[in-house]
Amino acid sequence: MCGPPGAGKAELASRLGEDWEIVELDRFYWDGNFKAIPDQTFRNKVFRRLGDSPQWVVVGNHRQRLPEVWEMATGIVWLDIPLEVCSARIAIREKARRGSGIESIASWLPKYWQRLKADYTTLGARYPGAVVTRLDSSPQAVEALRTGA
Repeated sequence: MCGPPGAGKAELASRLGEDWEIVELDRFYWDGNFKAIPDQTFRNKVFRRLGDSPQWVVVGNHRQRLPEVWEMATGIVWLDIPLEVCSARIAIREKARRGSGIESIASWLPKYWQRLKADYTTLGARYPGAVVTRLDSSPQAVEALRTGA
């Protein structure tokens, strides 16, 4: 499950239930001080978590660091949520984190959102073994989970 910060990836994945191994990549990528860990350490943590689980959902955007995970995926859910919605959610998240020393996402979100959007429009061609589902609204995403569509 991929999409920009504030798209609702983790929230949506949490609704999948106990049948799926949910791996939120950001939980593995950042240390306790929100500093990136070495790529190999990150990869090892992710693959240990996936283990032998027959059904898993990887949540996040670390495609360049985990190309094998993307290639193994049978389905990719791209949350193509509007920048305005993501920005509003990030503002709420950052208000709660004020004073924590975490860098503001708001300053780089618009450029990153555009880069992800351009990158993700080619997911189907790059991963022909996966069904790519593009969801462009939060209600659409919730409905897709509810109905299994």
